[in-house]
Amino acid sequence: RNNVEGLKVISGERIWMEWKKILVGNYAAELTLRMIQLGLGPYIGLPENPNLQEFERVWKASQAKNIKLNPTTLLAGLLANEEEVLDLHGRLKMSGAERDNAIFIIEHRQDEPHPDDPLRTYQYLQVDGRTKDTSTFIQEVLAYKGELDLLERFKKWDPPRFPVTGHHLTEAGV
Repeated sequence: RNNVEGLKVISGERIWMEWKKILVGNYAAELTLRMIQLGLGPYIGLPENPNLQEFERVWKASQAKNIKLNPTTLLAGLLANEEEVLDLHGRLKMSGAERDNAIFIIEHRQDEPHPDDPLRTYQYLQVDGRTKDTSTFIQEVLAYKGELDLLERFKKWDPPRFPVTGHHLTEAGV
């Protein structure tokens, strides 16, 4: 507690490298909560009031269902919005995929299931996805929510292919 300000001089990359190891370990919640309790939060990029209840809820649900969460998936539980993710990213220098995963989870963790089929919500996200990582991000959201049945169904689902490609359009002179 007395030396917490010393973290200012530690590179964000180094902090993130070590924190990721904690977040995938057996005591991720306990150690992360203790770090926050000791006042490390502002020095490691966390907001002033991280969402401790959501973080603990996600951790306990993942433990109860034996789900191995990606470090940024678990970390998203502490954050409320994209701005907080970007502030954290600014300090820790996470990879672009890690940053985007946290943003995606925050944007979609409250999505309501489609009334006809809960999987359809995520199928629409996949079809409308703008990055190659969309499928991975969706799987992380489902793991975050503890929706193992939907996660397995999503993994088995093959998205439809659009029947016309750029090559077809070039051949047609369009």
